[in-house]
Amino acid sequence: MEDYTVSGIALVIVGVLLIVIGGGTAFAGMNKMDAEEDWEKSNTESHCYTYVNSDIDVENDSEEEIEQKMREGRERECFELQPQENPYSGGEQDITIGIGIAIIGGVSTYFGNKR
Repeated sequence: MEDYTVSGIALVIVGVLLIVIGGGTAFAGMNKMDAEEDWEKSNTESHCYTYVNSDIDVENDSEEEIEQKMREGRERECFELQPQENPYSGGEQDITIGIGIAIIGGVSTYFGNKR
C-alpha cells in the first residue's frame, strides 16, 4: 500500500471540491441559457385582457338582463411589452468558468494522487 502525504490528500480533496463546484457552475450556466431563451419568447408577446365596463347599470334587472349587459359591456384591451434587458444572459460565461474550475480540480486531483 502506498503512503500518501498530507499535501497529496489535501490536493485530492481540494481537486474533488473544485470538480464539483465547476460542474455545478457549468450546469447552472446551461439552465441560465434555457431561461434566457424562454424569457426572450415571453418578453416579445403581446398581452390582452378582457374586462367588464363598470358603468353598466344593473339595478332592478333580471338575471338574464344582467348577463346580457355583461356580455355586451365586455371590452378587450391589448398592449405590447416593452423590450427589457434579459436578466438571464451570461450562461455561456458560466459554462466556460465552470469547465475551467473543473479542469483545475482535475489537475489538482491528478497531482494529489502522485504525491
